[in-house]
Amino acid sequence: MKRHPEMRGYLDALKVILARPARAYRNTSYEHGLSLWRYGLGKGKRARQWIGMVVNYKENRLTRRRHGEVVTAYFTDTTPKGEESVL
Repeated sequence: MKRHPEMRGYLDALKVILARPARAYRNTSYEHGLSLWRYGLGKGKRARQWIGMVVNYKENRLTRRRHGEVVTAYFTDTTPKGEESVL
């Protein structure tokens, strides 16, 4: 997370979000992207914030299977408004 060094030490939280997001929206910046969200996984002053992460899913042309790549992850006070949930 070069652009968000505050996310260092939160690998376990990101795994939880990938497995069980509280909210998920299509991310229009990527053809097969999702924005995943979970509240309250931070520590200290971050405990009352959302963690948002953007995952872009790409298809392997040989196997036709998709794999996800985490594009970014960050803390925020709110989630996007007006987005269509995919959960």
